[in-house]
Amino acid sequence: MRVTANRLQTRITFINRLLGRPSRIYTGPAANVGHLYLSASPFGHGYEVLEIANTSGGVRVVYPVMPARQLYAVLGGFLDGIKHRGTVDEAYATTCSI
Repeated sequence: MRVTANRLQTRITFINRLLGRPSRIYTGPAANVGHLYLSASPFGHGYEVLEIANTSGGVRVVYPVMPARQLYAVLGGFLDGIKHRGTVDEAYATTCSI
C-alpha cells in the first residue's frame, strides 16, 4: 500500500476527533490550542506531526520528520494506545520506569 499525505491526514483527523481536540487549526484570528496537524518537510524528507501550543499559532513537535510509511505505522500505534487506554491501571503505569 502506498502511504500518501492524504492517508496520514485521515489518521490525524481521526485522532483529533477521538481525543476531543479542535478539528480546525484556526477559528477566526486565534489558533485552536491542542489541534494536531500534518506538516511536510521543506526538504522533501517526509512528514511531521505538530500540535498548536498557543493561540498565536506556536507549535510543538509531537512526532519529528520521518518517512510517510514510518509515520503511518507510528500513528497506528498511537491509535492502538488510545483504544486501550482504559485497560491500564494508571497508578501502576505512572510508577513503572523502563
